[in-house]
Amino acid sequence: MKWGYGDTELGVKYRFIHETDSVPQVGLFPIVELPSGDSEKGLGERRVRFLVPIWLQKSFGPWTAYGGGGYWHNPGPDNKNFWQTGLVVMRELSKTISVGAEVFNFTARAQGEKSETGFNVGTVTISYFRRVEISQVPTKTLLICMLLINSLSALMRRRSKA
Repeated sequence: MKWGYGDTELGVKYRFIHETDSVPQVGLFPIVELPSGDSEKGLGERRVRFLVPIWLQKSFGPWTAYGGGGYWHNPGPDNKNFWQTGLVVMRELSKTISVGAEVFNFTARAQGEKSETGFNVGTVTISYFRRVEISQVPTKTLLICMLLINSLSALMRRRSKA
């Protein structure tokens, strides 16, 4: 089992179409992945990578579906730029707990690799801070939380591949 600090992801979500009864929410969520993990342990890529995706989201009562995809710039020897797509369906059980499932696909990320398709079922999301305005959170605290959450997420993705 591999564990440790992975590459750090930084992203900004920009919603340019707001959800209505008949129109889904649409937004961009560009991500930059900084090489902070130990690549010799399989926890990092040694290069800056970035994703330019578009995401759609629509809610139906306690149900929410969102998905989309984007293009990863993936520099390095034998690496290939690749596409990522995904779809998630979540059911809100209470104001703070949701469960869901996702399906995702990555095209080949390196020479000689194949596309990867997978799914997760039983995802549990615990939300303690619904609708917290950025202006209410100290900047350093927000940045540290974003770094920790994204780095743990990257670490878990890497562990699941091992």
